[in-house]
Amino acid sequence: MNKVSILDYGIIRIDDDESRHYATSTDIHSLGMALIKPPRSQVAERGIIERMVNSGLVKVASEARGDHLLPMYYSRLAGALYDLNQMDQAPGIEEADVVDVYTFYTFGERVILEAYPHHVRIIDGDFEYWYEVENAPDYLYPSVP
Repeated sequence: MNKVSILDYGIIRIDDDESRHYATSTDIHSLGMALIKPPRSQVAERGIIERMVNSGLVKVASEARGDHLLPMYYSRLAGALYDLNQMDQAPGIEEADVVDVYTFYTFGERVILEAYPHHVRIIDGDFEYWYEVENAPDYLYPSVP
């Protein structure tokens, strides 16, 4: 079970990890969506991309990006997967080539997105899905106008 501590206005810590804290917004309910079991009205089976789009918390492996509660950027990133073609089999690439890793949390479940130079890998429990992307780093890190 996770313990949430409020450190300051808009800043929380999960469990007792002193080195990690999370910025929050007025959408603090997103944290509940990320970590607690869904209400009965939300129990119906939802698709993997839908769960990512509606994630309450996104944990980002690269320290410079930090972790975010319901950021519009990560929601758009997940939603863009609808427009990509899923590959029939995994490409022959090295796991060491991973550019970044995003973990989407929705109602206590997690979905992992791994970005590679030309591919995206989605891991959902024991299942994995691969997508080919023309240039994954640009796709995952679009320039902000």
